[in-house]
Amino acid sequence: MQITERVLPETTPAVKFVLDLDKAMLKAHLRMLEAKKREANYWRKNLPKKKRKLKRW
Repeated sequence: MQITERVLPETTPAVKFVLDLDKAMLKAHLRMLEAKKREANYWRKNLPKKKRKLKRW
């Protein structure tokens, strides 16, 4: 997923700051989603069979 540059007249440093913040937040959010996915996969693979059946119910 590529983050596209917004075409805005970045005249004030405040506008630039907000855009950078926005981009950083988006990247952090994506990283968090990735981590959650990895964790879920880890538990799915490494739980013993009995526990897995308990979780399904």
